[in-house]
Amino acid sequence: MHRRVQYRGILIAGVCAAMACATESTSTTPQLQPPVVYPAPAGPSYIISGVVYDNTPDGRHPAPGLPLEVLSASAWATPVQVSRDTIVTADSAGRYSAPVWGDMVIIKPAAGSTFLSPCPAGTHWVGQNPNKSFDVDVVSKAVLSTSGLPDSYQGKWLFVAGTVTEATAQGPRPVSGATVVLGSETWAFDYSTTLTDAGGRYLVCTETPGAGTDQMDSLTVIKNGYASSRGLVFLGYNPTVNVELARAP
Repeated sequence: MHRRVQYRGILIAGVCAAMACATESTSTTPQLQPPVVYPAPAGPSYIISGVVYDNTPDGRHPAPGLPLEVLSASAWATPVQVSRDTIVTADSAGRYSAPVWGDMVIIKPAAGSTFLSPCPAGTHWVGQNPNKSFDVDVVSKAVLSTSGLPDSYQGKWLFVAGTVTEATAQGPRPVSGATVVLGSETWAFDYSTTLTDAGGRYLVCTETPGAGTDQMDSLTVIKNGYASSRGLVFLGYNPTVNVELARAP
């Protein structure tokens, strides 16, 4: 059974054979894979730094002691390869610093954290502007799965958003607490993760600042007790992608 994804008012169902894209529904919950890390390329390394901010319904505050995963890569490799996966921890004032190899970086909470970063910090052009500062905005999973992304959250200029529901006899019902992951079909890692709120709503930002919109990326939705859903979306300005989940048999 194919699920249907509503994208800017257009229903995309089943498979787009000419473009090698498909939507899937499976009863086996996929495991999010760690990035494939390749040897660091020769050449200089750079230091990036900034402040980690916890976004809450009450505002944006520094987040001390939060472990961060720093993925650095070369945007010009084919395919793009992660050259270094570094874990650093924010200090008592929420500040962090980390070395970077290559010209691209994505900075987000480390795996196992109680925080997520729906719009990770980074750029394609670190190599042209070394020792640059990048602030990282995070939200607790508890906030995301209830009230959703706070108004204070930064970096929402280019994103994919929508609602996750399930069909019931009374009509569509929102699914809260579902994991939504935006990733690349060609890169070796996912770059944006969030949870649906109490109304089933979600928002994930597209690739790190500097990325274009003429690409197709994967959108995966996972929730225990439901068949997982995975499909492809075209990047663009403010696209709407609504997903319907089915109960697992």
